[in-house]
Amino acid sequence: MTHHFFQKRYAFRPVVLVFLHCFLPAFAQTPSPREILARVEARYRSLHTLSAQFEQVFRGGPTEKRESGIVFMKRPGKMYWEYRNPTAKVFVADGKRSYFYVPQDRHVIVSELDTTKSGNPLLFLLGQGELERDFTVERENALGGQTLGNVLLRLSPKQPSAEFASVVIEVDPDQSYAIRRLIVFEHVGNQNEYIFTHVLENIPIPDRRFEFKVPAGTKVIQANG
Repeated sequence: MTHHFFQKRYAFRPVVLVFLHCFLPAFAQTPSPREILARVEARYRSLHTLSAQFEQVFRGGPTEKRESGIVFMKRPGKMYWEYRNPTAKVFVADGKRSYFYVPQDRHVIVSELDTTKSGNPLLFLLGQGELERDFTVERENALGGQTLGNVLLRLSPKQPSAEFASVVIEVDPDQSYAIRRLIVFEHVGNQNEYIFTHVLENIPIPDRRFEFKVPAGTKVIQANG
């Protein structure tokens, strides 16, 4: 009886050792938040253009507003956001100026905006900014991911920013750490969440996509830059 007991008891050990051998290295090799951020930054520094479908969710107090459309981006600092639902509107940035146009209002707001130097977190998608240098990073555990296996990181600027308090990015490790979601947290508590799908990278996008011509009969409002 004793012989059989020890046979069963010690026969279990190889199984445990095999389990530890297979799975512990995976846990040990999980990259740190800073290592993940470095991979994200390296990925987006290789991009010259990007297009995607997006859903934007604004949350402020009791208000929640959902919009969707398509976005085109091109270095350096060019953006074209076409909102299609629920209200048609366009935001265009050519690198020096921005234009915000809502057809039903028949006016366009023009701002002097040097997006090549802007701290706008959306320009992370074009590899703009020094993420490792300018932000502290930690895992975001309070928010759930859109997809199982994605990683969420919270980035907080080392130097105070007037534009935002922090940013959460959701990245897909299985797609070379592509950013699937980006949430901008404002100082006053508002949130702007962007979810990206059908992403195309380094595709030809002509510069004329980022040129805005004021439609006839539209009032031009000059905003402070």
